[in-house]
Amino acid sequence: MKKKKMFRCVECGTGTVHPTKRAGRRQRYKRVELVLPTGIQVPTCDQCGAEYISETSAAAEDAALEPQLR
Repeated sequence: MKKKKMFRCVECGTGTVHPTKRAGRRQRYKRVELVLPTGIQVPTCDQCGAEYISETSAAAEDAALEPQLR
């Protein structure tokens, strides 16, 4: 399995962005706001909380949110 690359946060400049799981995240999907399942990792800054979308996280979010939309 490929290791996730961490990088410095563009928003705050001090934090490190790494994949994070957290309960209660809400995500807009096809014009509807849905709750993102806890098991989905989203690249998030450990200082300011800014969230980033990567190709991998976007695919995981789409797969998790599509059944909720239906």
